[in-house]
Amino acid sequence: SETAVLELQVAKDSDAVRARTMLAGYYFHKFGRSSSSTNKNIGASHVLWFVQNLPDTPFLKLPIYLLTADTPSDEAIQNEWQLLVASECSSTILENAAQYFKPKNPNKSISLIEQAVRLDPTNARLLELLSDLYAYVAAKELETDIYVSKSVSALEAYIYKEENTQRKITAIARLAELARESHNLPLAQQSVALGLELSQAKLESKITIDAIHSLQTTRGLIFLDEGNVSEAVKALESSQSIAKTLVFSSFGPQFALANELLKLGEKEAVCIYLNCCLKVWKNGRVNIVLWLLEIKLGRKPVLRT
Repeated sequence: SETAVLELQVAKDSDAVRARTMLAGYYFHKFGRSSSSTNKNIGASHVLWFVQNLPDTPFLKLPIYLLTADTPSDEAIQNEWQLLVASECSSTILENAAQYFKPKNPNKSISLIEQAVRLDPTNARLLELLSDLYAYVAAKELETDIYVSKSVSALEAYIYKEENTQRKITAIARLAELARESHNLPLAQQSVALGLELSQAKLESKITIDAIHSLQTTRGLIFLDEGNVSEAVKALESSQSIAKTLVFSSFGPQFALANELLKLGEKEAVCIYLNCCLKVWKNGRVNIVLWLLEIKLGRKPVLRT
């Protein structure tokens, strides 16, 4: 097999970087979430080599901990990262180390990315990562309000520096969501308006359409926060029209707004939305059919992906 050939190359030449990269990628994608200890152990040994020899390789930006957790190499990998970040190193190495420590010690990950931002203050991606980490910690209910606020601030800084319009729109959609969650309705409203305005020039992009779907969902939830149910229904309709072009085969549509409207008795609007989702969300068709039946019977099922 190709894997055996690559392993043979590495056995003959431990510095065969291309072969190791292909092997590490193979083991990560094939066994990252598997219980196959033998294959995970082999994959983790390749990760250890990269941490020891090429700690700034882009491969280590992946969630490698999925492969290395509970393997004999994991402790050695952790020790190597500890030594690397304790000395002077690049923002890339700090970023890779932060990815490794994220599930083990999220606060350490935050500290590493904050350090990376100080080293490379013009790097917009680092600000986005920092915002994601703050949100990750907030989701674990560790000082939630503080970290949601920090996530919002980092995301605002990222949006200011990001030059790619599509990525900016996606970040603005996330900012609108976070701002609403932290009860900052003015910022949430401003973000929704800005995101929808910028998206007009990028409607052909699937990435942008995804963001518009999120923006319309947040827009509707804001209307509900203000007690304006009729406008929230219109926002769901706008989200539905956008959703017709989305490919929901993996992640599914957003149901936060539909769930809230269903609680308020807006069955017709929710059923129209679900029928739209039925056409484009292949993996969720069985659930949607069951939900539609429950609603028809007068129930209020919880819609979830």
